[in-house]
This record gives sequence, structure tokens and C-alpha cells, in this order.
Amino acid sequence: MNHQETQEQLREALFAQERLRLQENRARLKTEALLKGLDVLTACDNTVELYQEILECLRTLIPFDSASVLLETRAGFLVTAAATDSRLSFPSFPAEGALLRALGGRASRLSKLARVKGWPQPGYLEDGDPSHAENALQSALVTPCLFNTQRMLLICASERRDTLNSEHLDLLKDFAPLAAQAVQRAQEKEKLVTLASSMEYQAHYDRLTGLPNRALFDVRLREIVRENKSQHAVLLIDVDDFKKINDTIGHLSGDLLLSEIGFRLSASVPRGSLIARMGGDEFAILIENYAQRECIEALCEQIQQKVARPLYFRNRKLQPTLSIGVVTGHDGATTTSGYLQIADIAMYQAKADGRNCYRFFDAVMQEKVEEEFNIESNLSDALTRREFSLVYQPIVPLSGGYCQRVEVLVRWIRDGQIVYSPDKFIPIAERTGFIRPLGDWILEQALTEMQPWLASSPNNRVCVNVAGVQLLESGFADSVIDTVSNVKVPCNQLELELSERFVADLLDEVALNNIVMLQRAGVSFAFDDFGTGQSSLLHLQKFPANTLKIDKSFIDGLATSDADQRLVRGLISLASHLGMDTVAEGVETQAQCIILRAMGCADLQGYYFSKPVALSEITALLDTWWDSSAGLKNIVNF
Repeated sequence: MNHQETQEQLREALFAQERLRLQENRARLKTEALLKGLDVLTACDNTVELYQEILECLRTLIPFDSASVLLETRAGFLVTAAATDSRLSFPSFPAEGALLRALGGRASRLSKLARVKGWPQPGYLEDGDPSHAENALQSALVTPCLFNTQRMLLICASERRDTLNSEHLDLLKDFAPLAAQAVQRAQEKEKLVTLASSMEYQAHYDRLTGLPNRALFDVRLREIVRENKSQHAVLLIDVDDFKKINDTIGHLSGDLLLSEIGFRLSASVPRGSLIARMGGDEFAILIENYAQRECIEALCEQIQQKVARPLYFRNRKLQPTLSIGVVTGHDGATTTSGYLQIADIAMYQAKADGRNCYRFFDAVMQEKVEEEFNIESNLSDALTRREFSLVYQPIVPLSGGYCQRVEVLVRWIRDGQIVYSPDKFIPIAERTGFIRPLGDWILEQALTEMQPWLASSPNNRVCVNVAGVQLLESGFADSVIDTVSNVKVPCNQLELELSERFVADLLDEVALNNIVMLQRAGVSFAFDDFGTGQSSLLHLQKFPANTLKIDKSFIDGLATSDADQRLVRGLISLASHLGMDTVAEGVETQAQCIILRAMGCADLQGYYFSKPVALSEITALLDTWWDSSAGLKNIVNF
């Protein structure tokens, strides 16, 4: 080998080494650029911004004059997600042809895709068309990206034919998976953010009305309590008779009604107030920095007026009303549950006072609630401990004959002292359902205690009060008949008294069936406390009672009120025309007796004759009247 050949080989070796160094350097720069691009893309969480970042990263790898990112939609079209300028910003067009060609193997030149059917025209092609304006794109590269179930195209173009080469095509192909990975990550993170936002919304807002829910209301109220502000108020609002409305117009219309009420409430409260739907038909309003109590009163009245505007559902006119309980920062509550608890007390006081009104919480309400709680918690044990006992009050005939009817009343006595009066514990027993076992005990105990007196004359009768909730029990009639049979008392010696408070229950099919079954068995019925509730002639017709008992409130004013006299005379005449006897309750004076006898009232009951007395006393009293009818005649011989 001569010297010249040796130099040639050395020169080739040096050139090869330099080429290898340049290749390694390009590879290193390429890798660094790709890694840098990956870091940039990974740091971007917003997809809109990410598409722009993809183009910026491409600019560091490929010397393009224009570039764009095309994204496939669910409808199968390609749309421009980002572009450096308008030259590669395309309108929406069908994606299938372009993607099939691009996905056929690897990155390609734009000229090949431009020949695909559906590609936007005119395109910027490497065809040297003289019609293309200055700065027209002469060459371009394109590569597809696939992530999840979505596809994307990356396009880089140059204004010169020889700028973009196969090396750039390889770079574009290597960059595409990184771009796809970054887009996929950003989309997944956006979904998580959207999901978190949705969960946050669902956790703190009511889906039906769009108002804040109880959780968010509690959070804000807790902040107010923590800041120890006193000039704030909580209004707890309940839609009156919503269950009846819901049953009448349907649940869908009921939901629409709640939405409308929520809208009207929102339009009524001062700016900065928080209104929330607490659940069901209950809403709450948190008022901050009110000036004085009169401001809250005016707000309550304004709310009731706006909500009561007529609504029409299924050709029905509705005018919803609200019961509102109000508690202020001066009422002593120190926790959110404390605020809502006493606001609930005030709200139920508004319902007890006739509904469609508002009530501010006060200490008297608290005492009443505590007493009711004590009564409710002790009722069941009282029956087990035999703390209930019966007393009896005679019903006296004005004819002067023998007393043949007594009314049974219950007393709660412990250690010889009355624990609670019936007007306190009976309503609670009715509300809690305890009236059922208590009523069963009263009936059986009364018939057992009075059995000897009942056996002394077939005309004697025991009158026992029943509640509407008892009549609504499907097996009530059978239970009464079984009890009467077990005590060996004829059914016609039992009279059941139903208060006018339960008049609405009389129209229930189950209640009517019980009444009919008991009447067929011989049990008689009395309409008690007549005139104090919501009865009508329809109820008297539907409920064929044997006796009409006129409430004490009408008897009290007989001696001094012409209006009361006219009313009582009318009730007696009405009962007579309906074939019913009348009993005047609460008779306490001789003057009342004289007036009632002149009106034709059949029987009287009240302290003028006897207060309710225990079994031993009523037995002695009835025996006295039985042995000497003259004694009873003297009582009624005015």
C-alpha cells in the first residue's frame, strides 16, 4: 500500500468519525429537544393552550413557516385545533380519507393528503402553481397521532421546496407520540377537574331548584357563628299542605312548584343573603347585617306575598302559602344545629297558629317543646307503669229521668298528682301514634270498670273518645268489636265520640268502612266539640252520627250573648232535622240550663251536675240517682 492510499483511508476514517460525531450530536440535540418539548407539554393542563404549545415545540425541531394541529371530532370531521397562521387553518371537513392515507404507514407529505377526496381546496401544495400568491407554502409534512379513541394530525409547511427533508419527517414522526401522550393526559385531567367540579356542585347545590343545599347553608352559617355576629337571622320556611298539593297535581308538577317557589324566594331576599333548599318542601334563608326586627318582619311579609301569587298547574289554580320560623343572633344559639332546631320550633309554632304566617322564636316556645319532648319520651313507660287512670262524667237528661250515659276521660297520675293534663298529652299521643295502644287500653278498661253498671240496664251507655288516626286503621272496627265481646258488653251500650278536629278523616274510605261496620254491630257515634273545627253539612251527611255534642265555647256565652243563643238554637234545630240528639257540653250555671231546656236540648254535661270523677264516685253518684229519681229531678227542676 503506497503513501497516497494510506492518506485516502485516513481521510475517509476522519470523515466517517466526523459524520458519526455529527450524527451523535444531532441525535443528542434531537433527544434534548424532544425531552424539553415533553416537559413543556406535560406541564400544560389546558388542552386549548396545549395545542399552541405543541406548535411551539415543533418550531424548535423543524424549520417550518406554517403549522397546524387538526383534531378529529366525534362526528368524524377534522377541525383546526391550533394554527400558527391562516394558511393551514382549515374549515371542518370529513376526516376519514385524510386519516386513512396518513395512518396508512407513517408520516407523509401534504401533497399526498391533498389528493384525498374531501380535503379542503385550494390547498397549499408543492405543485408550483403560479396562481399561488407570494408566501404560498411549497412543501409540507404531516403525521398522525392516536390517543384514546381520538385522532389528530400534525402539519408543518415551508414556503420553499427544499427546506423540509426526510430528517424533519423523522423528527415529526418521533414527536407525534409525545404530543399524543400530552393531549391524552391533559384531557384526562380536564375530565377529573370537570368531575370534581360536578361533584362539588352536587355536594353543595340542589339539583331541582339550583339553590344551595343544606350542606352549603351549614358551612356559611357556621362561619357566621364563628365570627360571633349578632345582627343576623335564619328563616326556616315550609310550604303549607305540600303533601296534599303533591297528591293533587302530581309529583312532577309538585317539583315544578318547588322550583317556582325557590325562584320567588330568590327574588325576594336582599342581596348578599343566602337561600337554600334544605330538603323536601323546606327552605332556609340566612340574612346578614339586618338593621332591626322590623326589617325581618317586612321581609317575611314580602316573601309570603310574592310566593302566594297564583300559579296554574293542569288547569288548577294554586296559591301556595308558607309557614316561617325566625331565629336571630340574639336568641342564644351557638351552633348551626342549634339555630336550625329553634328555627324549626318557631316554624312549627307558625303552623300551629293556623299556617300562612311567621313566628319569631321565644323562650316560651322552647319551654313548650321541652315539655312536649318529656311527654313523648314518657308516654310509653306511663302505660307500662299503669300511671293512666279513668274518670267519668255523667250526661244528664233534661227530662229528669235516670242518667243513662257517662263519658270516659283519661288522666295521667303519678304519686297521686296529675303529671300532665289531657289537653297536653293527648295531641302528642295522636301525633306519635301512641293513641292506638292508649285508646285500646282506655276502651277495655272503661268497659271492664263500668260492666256492672252497664249490666244493670240495657239502656245504659259508656261514651269513649276515639281519634281520627284510630279510625284510619283498617282493623279498628274488628278490634273494638272483639274488645266489647271479650268484656261481655253488648255493642249497643258503647258510644264512640269523634272530635270535629278529625272531620277530614271521615271522608277516608277506610274510616267510613270502620264506621259502617261498627254501626251495623250496634255501636253508636257522637260528633264531639261541634262548631270548633272545619265540619260542614257534607260531613254530617257522610257521618251519620247519633248525637251532636255542642262545644263548651258556645255554651259559655248563652246567658249574655244573643249571637251565641241564635247559633246554639240553630245547631239544636239542625240536629233535630237530621234525627240526632244534642248534648250541650260545659254547662256550669242554672241560667244556661234554663236557656238550653227552652231551646229543646236533650241532654246536658258539665260541672253544674258533676265534674269528672273516679270509678268509686261515679258508681255512688249513679246509684243515688237510680235509687231516687226525685234527686235528679230536683237538679233539673229549675
